[in-house]
Amino acid sequence: MSRGEVWLHHLSNLAVGGSGLAYAWMLYLVEPAEDEFGFSIQNHPWQDEVLALHLATAPAVVFTLGLIWRRHVWARIRSDWRPRRRTGVLLALLAGPMILSGPLLQTTVSESWQTVWRWLHVGGGLLWCAAYLLHQLQDPAERPAA
Repeated sequence: MSRGEVWLHHLSNLAVGGSGLAYAWMLYLVEPAEDEFGFSIQNHPWQDEVLALHLATAPAVVFTLGLIWRRHVWARIRSDWRPRRRTGVLLALLAGPMILSGPLLQTTVSESWQTVWRWLHVGGGLLWCAAYLLHQLQDPAERPAA
């Protein structure tokens, strides 16, 4: 992977992961903000903007995953390369469900299926963030040459 590809992948993951975590915090942990009429459908005034940032930057992660898939992900899975294998395989397995559950969460009408996609997306997103961070924090001596 080139240095540009690495940084584009890191930055897109930071934007999507950060906005996803912020949106989840606003949606699930913040009490609703009251407007001048005494009620609100939002929990935080920036909730719409954070969701828009998450939706706008998510295609960058999908793009960079496609960019690095053959030369990095698939090459490591097929080889005997051992450093960071567990977190790497976990990230590879989470990629599909994360990519598919986002649009399905936005477009599904059925409440029961929305619940399924929400659990998959939020749970997978939290696991993705943790695995991605652990994947990057491995011993630098084990990193391959770029």
